[in-house]
Amino acid sequence: MLGRESNLRAVGLLMMLAAVPSIGIGIFALAFGIAEAVGILPDKPTILAAPSNPAYADEILVGVVGTAFLAWGGWLWHGARALRRLEAGGKPAAYAYGVASLLGFPLGTLIGVAVLALVSGRRSTYALSPEYRAIVAATPEIRAKLSIVTKVAICALVLAVGLVLMAVAMSLLQD
Repeated sequence: MLGRESNLRAVGLLMMLAAVPSIGIGIFALAFGIAEAVGILPDKPTILAAPSNPAYADEILVGVVGTAFLAWGGWLWHGARALRRLEAGGKPAAYAYGVASLLGFPLGTLIGVAVLALVSGRRSTYALSPEYRAIVAATPEIRAKLSIVTKVAICALVLAVGLVLMAVAMSLLQD
């Protein structure tokens, strides 16, 4: 059971790592959409001057996408914190994260399958129960170490996020 507990906590950490850039992108896109809409950006008329103009659809779309990223990141962060505390409230976000990870072929697909397999099942339901949390609280000296598979998955995700952030930074510097 200790292995399942540590793997659920590791999934929570993966979800936190996915939530941070999503929240950052959401904040940036939302702020950019608002800045475009109210005319803070130079050489751009404000959306408030002509709200029915279809030329402003991109500002609205940027704001909507920013809001969606922000909501997704916040939900992932909330679910990740629940999984790290071994609370069942993190399961829906973990399922959504697993399904979304299936789209990232090939590494994301493997992570998505692993997350879905790990979160579903009797052992996970028990590990996320109040009874098991009471046992963990009563025996704080007993802890499991992360498995090598989990460590590799965490390292791969950190590397992938780092490479994506570097690619974005490099493309911004070239402009």
